[in-house]
Amino acid sequence: MPKTIQFTTKGGEVWEATILPEHGANCVRLTRTAAGVVQPVLEDVPFERTLKSPTSYGMPILFPYAGRVAGGQFSVRGKTYRVEPSRHGLVRQRPWEVAERSMSRLTCRTTVTPSDDAAVFPFHFSMQVGYYLGQFGLTVAAKVTNHGGPFPYTFGLHPYFHAPHRADGVRGRVAIPAHRRWELNAERLPTGQLIAVEERYDFRQGRTVTIGETFDDVYTNYTHLPYGRNGPKLKVNPGPTRVQHPGNNNNILA
Repeated sequence: MPKTIQFTTKGGEVWEATILPEHGANCVRLTRTAAGVVQPVLEDVPFERTLKSPTSYGMPILFPYAGRVAGGQFSVRGKTYRVEPSRHGLVRQRPWEVAERSMSRLTCRTTVTPSDDAAVFPFHFSMQVGYYLGQFGLTVAAKVTNHGGPFPYTFGLHPYFHAPHRADGVRGRVAIPAHRRWELNAERLPTGQLIAVEERYDFRQGRTVTIGETFDDVYTNYTHLPYGRNGPKLKVNPGPTRVQHPGNNNNILA
């Protein structure tokens, strides 16, 4: 069953988020209501359509790997393991349970046990993700507990932002304070080389994105700004379509 949380700011604006614990603890709806006008932050689609393909909407959680895994396998400390599915992790399609809930907060958790096939991601961990609404919108916090040996991980979120068409073709304004991006091969996998952002890939000062422009790239070397201002930003206009923004952080969990 969907769980909805809500927060009213000092200025009378109302933030509301809907999460589906049974479908990967995915936040499938996020809105801001000001002066009686509901402004969707995530792509606003009928709930029935979301249930048919819950990982294609909202903000799926990507763990223990985000993006694609080359050949569906990886090696760590001399051992090779397979992963299935080969992209976006193991938790976005799992049922989660509600751990805590209040008017403006919801925390969900899940546990992944080692596969019976020792060659398929044989690592044991539990994960907790909290959704917190406040004065400036939504905060997402993740906590992972390792119950076994060290394993590599990447954490990411995959929000489908509300980014509508406009009569002049402008889809929205994007700002990404990153100085470099990863070079990608034909399969859209990083080659290991970093290249400077240039021309159409340079969003450091922010610019508009128009119909026909497509980006499937990985940015890095961010300029760190004060809390609440760092990282990619997206400003859109009312109407229906989507923009995807995956994020990640590579580590070894010991």
